[in-house]
Amino acid sequence: MAAAPHPERNDPEWGENVGKHFERREAEVGSYNTTLGLVNLSGKDIESTAVTIDHTSDWDNDKWRPDVNFTGALADSHSRNVRAEINSSTNDGCWFCVAITFTGGTKLTFRANQWDAKDYGNDGLRQMYTTDVVFDPPNPDLEVYQVVGEDSVVYCNTYYIRAPVPPDHSSWMGGLLAVSPDITLNQLTMPGSHDAGMYRSANPSSAKTQSLDVTGQLAAGSRYFDLRLGGWNVTGIEIWTYHFAYYGGRLDDILDQVRDFIVAHPTETIFLKCRSFNSYDQQPTVDLLHSKLAGHLFIANSTPNFASTRLDSLSGKVVCVLHPDYASSMIDPATGTFPYADYGVEGKGGGFIQHSSNANFGVFDSYTNANDVDEMVPDQQSKRTLYGGYGDDYLFLLSWTLTGYGSIFNLDLLSSTANGQLPQGLYDPNHPQIPNIVYIDNVDGWLCRAILSLNPSI
Repeated sequence: MAAAPHPERNDPEWGENVGKHFERREAEVGSYNTTLGLVNLSGKDIESTAVTIDHTSDWDNDKWRPDVNFTGALADSHSRNVRAEINSSTNDGCWFCVAITFTGGTKLTFRANQWDAKDYGNDGLRQMYTTDVVFDPPNPDLEVYQVVGEDSVVYCNTYYIRAPVPPDHSSWMGGLLAVSPDITLNQLTMPGSHDAGMYRSANPSSAKTQSLDVTGQLAAGSRYFDLRLGGWNVTGIEIWTYHFAYYGGRLDDILDQVRDFIVAHPTETIFLKCRSFNSYDQQPTVDLLHSKLAGHLFIANSTPNFASTRLDSLSGKVVCVLHPDYASSMIDPATGTFPYADYGVEGKGGGFIQHSSNANFGVFDSYTNANDVDEMVPDQQSKRTLYGGYGDDYLFLLSWTLTGYGSIFNLDLLSSTANGQLPQGLYDPNHPQIPNIVYIDNVDGWLCRAILSLNPSI
């Protein structure tokens, strides 16, 4: 039987103790519990951040004012997220000014209102921010972009400093191989798309997890796709992606997008993890994989340990792995279907699953199942400390996702809250173990840039 990767990680109390110093942020009577965030995707380090506030009375606690806790340096591809307690009785908002100095002396100033975190409307807020934004000297290659979200505990207001056009990461694996030709899968980090097929705009906010189709997600940099599939019998079985009783993209169309991308980008590798919800659609799914991706599927005489497989041996191929929901007879490495093995117990505090063999596409994937970022972050970071890091016999997946239930179902609001804290979480010095897959909702090129920067050669 394969041993757990690190002996001390078998202590069940360790995972609990790691998160004990985190407390749920409860607002006092007469205030709103908010988070203020800054995400630096400018391409330059921020040397200093200074904040001036209009009125101290707009803030409920002097300790949680941005002129106190939002200042300082911030490296490129990093973020800062701080607590901001705003006075619920204020009439004119909670206005403040941010003055940023980048490496080299260029400056950015803008005026902001933390009340936006609370007063945003039903569907959140995403906009290029224009209130007194001044780049000195002028810089048309950067913008300030505001994203407002919410989880079950906190209202979140985040400002991204980024390029107006998302970065194109269509060939990042080829770039990595150019400088690290011997690299294996367990020595790199890739963005992953949670519920990758749920991008249809017609779906409600409780089911729609992605804003880009699969082609867009691939260009953004995602290479690991979670496809949850269900049959839809109209005039015959059609296979569609599926989430919360709603259908997303049709598998036929998704595979066309995957094939066209891999043909155009032969240095890349795409990983499709397929999960079935109906036994009757399993064989049609496998048949569709074979027919649509013929000539582009990775095939082998037997199932390797994918974690230790060299990336260059997979270039230009699509790796299709089937969840244990699928019948074992459908696993056939010679035709391009491989077994997926989960090394993590799902849910908060989930532990390690032993496997008798590592000949599989093995992933430690243990989502938190929380709709509160203050529960999700310590849980995922604890699992990262316990089970993450390069070089293991499986891939470690950091599931930076919130689950809609209870008081909030809107996945756009939830992902807006979680995603703004992703760069800060990736570079948390208390958790130096590097994940192999970073799993998010609403994949975009800006966030993928922060994820890909974890690779030592990118």
